[in-house]
Amino acid sequence: MITLEGVTKQFGTVEAVRGVDATIREGEITVLIGPSGCGKSTLLRMINRMIEPSSGRISISGEDVRNTPPELLRRRIGYVIQNVGLFPHYTVFENISVVPRLLGWKRPRIEERVTELLDLMGLERSFAQKKPRELSGGEAQRVGVARALAANPPLLLMDEPFGAVDPQNRARLQTEFDRIQKQLRKTVVFVTHDVEEAIRLADRIAVMRDGRLVGHSSPEDFIRQSAPPFISEFLGADYSLNLLARHRLRDHYRPTRGTARGTGNPTLPETASVKEAVALLVTRQLRELTVHDEAGAVLGTFTLDCIKNLFGGESGGS
Repeated sequence: MITLEGVTKQFGTVEAVRGVDATIREGEITVLIGPSGCGKSTLLRMINRMIEPSSGRISISGEDVRNTPPELLRRRIGYVIQNVGLFPHYTVFENISVVPRLLGWKRPRIEERVTELLDLMGLERSFAQKKPRELSGGEAQRVGVARALAANPPLLLMDEPFGAVDPQNRARLQTEFDRIQKQLRKTVVFVTHDVEEAIRLADRIAVMRDGRLVGHSSPEDFIRQSAPPFISEFLGADYSLNLLARHRLRDHYRPTRGTARGTGNPTLPETASVKEAVALLVTRQLRELTVHDEAGAVLGTFTLDCIKNLFGGESGGS
């Protein structure tokens, strides 16, 4: 979907981005992460030509972005920033419909799309007539994502999109965005400084340092392939444990044979994370726990053996 070839950006004597080569896969979330000032936001903004590269080539679906006028390119790319950037005097409806109006969509089509996006974001349809000042931080950020998705772009750029909201709303926004992405399968380039956020959302994590791309793998591969010292130190000592939050019990339990019956063990729903299950086993000093579905029916049991191959091959789950 996106190919970066020798992409460099120099501001005066400072090289903010240095010879980045990467391929960003279609339908996946690639998270750019690294220390402050490493060049991740600069790299992101070069994709939609908000910043022009000093050298190198960026192509989207095989087409060099320099062949498209910046204003037309940006109408085909959704863009979400930390402070949302909603127009304060526009209603939510008007904010979401900015790009469709520029593209010449008819009013009925715009109304249908805004309603669809409000539903997708979990916002009441009455929000369409509210002004940004009437929204909470989390609500405003959802509207910002809706605006970016309004014209159904194949590519979404997100620069610290949830960084300005409180931890509780941030977790909710991450959950909602993960749900939406599973439905839409957009190609997403996502900048964050938060390792846990990267682990939770990324299909692939791109680690930057001093303007260079120093690692680009799936979250699990940084464990399987023994990441270099800088990457291991940056990701943190608890990276392996936080990685368990990516995985759901539905994929890592031992099915019950025959008629399902209660075992007397503590239970967790199949939608719970493996990290939650491991924490429960360890804190209560248990050998196993019971996994159930939404209706409460027992599906099977979970033990530490169910994940012994999680980072080294196929899991032992169902």
